[in-house]
Amino acid sequence: MQNRNKAKSAKFLLAPLYKTPTFPPFMSTENKPLNRSRNPMDYTFNDVELLSRFVTETGKILPRKDTGLSAKHQRHITKLIKQGRNMLTMQ
Repeated sequence: MQNRNKAKSAKFLLAPLYKTPTFPPFMSTENKPLNRSRNPMDYTFNDVELLSRFVTETGKILPRKDTGLSAKHQRHITKLIKQGRNMLTMQ
């Protein structure tokens, strides 16, 4: 009787074996390129079309509350817009 209890208690001490999850083909991430077009850190001051989303029609830089960027990204975008204005690529 004791051997049976030891076997049961040892069985519960072992971690359960889980299979690695298998995803349907449409969810696989093997052959998909990463979408880096939305990362503001990859923009340059020559990307006028992308930077114009962060500027009003009158040329003012939109605040972080309106753009939805993090503080780090907002500072980077602001720097790029000012650099683009200085190089006359932006108005």
